[in-house]
Amino acid sequence: MKSEEVRKWYAENRQYLHPSPTNNAGKLDLDEDAHGLSVPIDRPEFFEKCIAALGGSNSATAKTLLSRYAPPTTQESAADWKKWFTENKPYLFFSDQGDYRWYLDPLAKKRGIPSAQLRGALRASSTSTVATVQQ
Repeated sequence: MKSEEVRKWYAENRQYLHPSPTNNAGKLDLDEDAHGLSVPIDRPEFFEKCIAALGGSNSATAKTLLSRYAPPTTQESAADWKKWFTENKPYLFFSDQGDYRWYLDPLAKKRGIPSAQLRGALRASSTSTVATVQQ
């Protein structure tokens, strides 16, 4: 493949890449399940699309994707997943350095501050630390 073709392929498929299951020295593979359902693994719509697919003919694939990329949870039905996602959406983040998975930020959830906003001094462990950082 020419470098221009590689760039085009990567731009079209980046959202479906994940570490090779064979743990092949940092090699990334195309997740065929995610690609087949057009479910980008690294965007919040991952949950929306998988949850929507739970009630249809792609239910098994959606369950596989959720077990592969979502934080561990006991949700089974589409209604349970929808409720869970609604409650946790502000506290979810995707990490491509943490095995290409979604994580639930427990500190953000405990403080009721969305993970995207819980940065710098707001992440400090005490108000005295926050005051010191702000000075």
